[in-house]
Amino acid sequence: MNKYGLYLASLVLSVICLTSCLKGINVQDGGLYGVLGYSKNMTPVLKSELGDFYSTEVASKVNSLEIFEGDCFAFYYRIDYDLPENSAKVIEVNGYHTVTVLEIINIPKVEVKPYLTDTSSTLSEEMPVVAGYSKPAYADNYLFITQIVKQPTDMDLDWEMSYDDQNIVTIDGNKRYYDVYMRATVKKDGSSTMTMNVEYVNAYRIGNYFTLVANLEKTHLGSSYNPMDSKFTVRFNYVTDINKETGIITWASGEENVDIALFLAPDKPSVF
Repeated sequence: MNKYGLYLASLVLSVICLTSCLKGINVQDGGLYGVLGYSKNMTPVLKSELGDFYSTEVASKVNSLEIFEGDCFAFYYRIDYDLPENSAKVIEVNGYHTVTVLEIINIPKVEVKPYLTDTSSTLSEEMPVVAGYSKPAYADNYLFITQIVKQPTDMDLDWEMSYDDQNIVTIDGNKRYYDVYMRATVKKDGSSTMTMNVEYVNAYRIGNYFTLVANLEKTHLGSSYNPMDSKFTVRFNYVTDINKETGIITWASGEENVDIALFLAPDKPSVF
């Protein structure tokens, strides 16, 4: 999977979900993750957790067949709220903001698999993860996750996410968890003797899983379900250590509490 260099990380990832004022209070820069889709009037837009964004730069790439519907990106943009097309009335009609996209970077997509490999043993050429669940952002069925691996600088990795469709719910004390497992394996071995923490960003197609879990948890809650505050908890498990002598692997996890109602509605807004 592609990974970010230090320049790109500082340019895009450090400004995710943040904005900064530029030439005036009505012109701002920001960084987001997004999925290429289409507005209600079939205009190509980047669907993000802050809404849909249109730009001539992205439309040009669509027209030249450089990018396609369903592709995932990190993008850095500039928005001028004084433009007529960014007035409240026009946005209501179009369904999107109009921006200038200053930088757009493809993010690798990973399908979520409904079956598990053996979580008690290592995969072939598996790599432990320093940080397996960080900076999550959800947009249009994809969960964008930042993950860090200590590795040779020229190594590249493949990533997977899976769950056990035969044992979806884990009950720990009085708490119900929905466990998914993320693992990294060597895609391209590295020859460099220098190792460093390398940051990866992957887009996991998890929307269908969230919908499945939301319906299961709503059924479980029955009459106690409250669309205003009922949640399900997803536990994102990842390997932090592999003992080369014994083969024993150590797991860690991060959690998200997600509103059930978000994934029962026809339109699914931002989660995190």
